[in-house]
Amino acid sequence: MSDLETLDERLRAVERALTGEDRDLTDLRTGAELAAETDALADRLDEAENRLDELDAATQALRGYVGNARTVNETVERRADAALAKAEALEREPPTVERPVCDCEPRRAGECADSERPDPDRSGDDAGLLARLAEALG
Repeated sequence: MSDLETLDERLRAVERALTGEDRDLTDLRTGAELAAETDALADRLDEAENRLDELDAATQALRGYVGNARTVNETVERRADAALAKAEALEREPPTVERPVCDCEPRRAGECADSERPDPDRSGDDAGLLARLAEALG
């Protein structure tokens, strides 16, 4: 047996000891490369999943913001429609304005004590509402 054959035989013995079977170590090298590539792909997949989670959270936040804006717009639109309808109704039928009646002692003509005067803000006076609305719509 030549030195080369002896060396080859000893190398095979070492390979059998490392792998537990009679196979070439180049298979182990290929397997290690595949494992490293699999680990790299797993890392990339984890990073992509994290980015998708962040995008999903941002999308949900934007949907919530748009939903709130729509709700506010609908509320404002309903109020504006109601105000416009009231103004149009008041234009068609102007309200009658009555002088406040007070049950106070006679003073000078048409005067009442401040505590006995009706509160114009609480009296439901459509004329006052119409004037404020006309001023606001200006």
